[in-house]
Amino acid sequence: MADETPNLIAEARSRTGKGAARQSRRNGKVPGCVFVGDTEPLPIDMPLNKLIQLLKAGEFKSTLFNLKVEGHDDVRGICRDVQRDTVKDLPTHLD
Repeated sequence: MADETPNLIAEARSRTGKGAARQSRRNGKVPGCVFVGDTEPLPIDMPLNKLIQLLKAGEFKSTLFNLKVEGHDDVRGICRDVQRDTVKDLPTHLD
């Protein structure tokens, strides 16, 4: 079953900006953006614990995921970048 595309489940964010991103982090989530073709970027939130689990498993940035966001079409893609806190080494943003 290695040929199956793993699912990555996220929530859509209604607000963007520094304050909204900080609020997401306080709630135990990692803010991010999904870029799809010519459409507007979709701001998302991912659970911190799930993201850490995927990052520790390895090969996160080279794995093709099926991104599921409630209220939007499923998107297949790879992670372009994960920004991390310089001291704690926890993910702070996902693209």
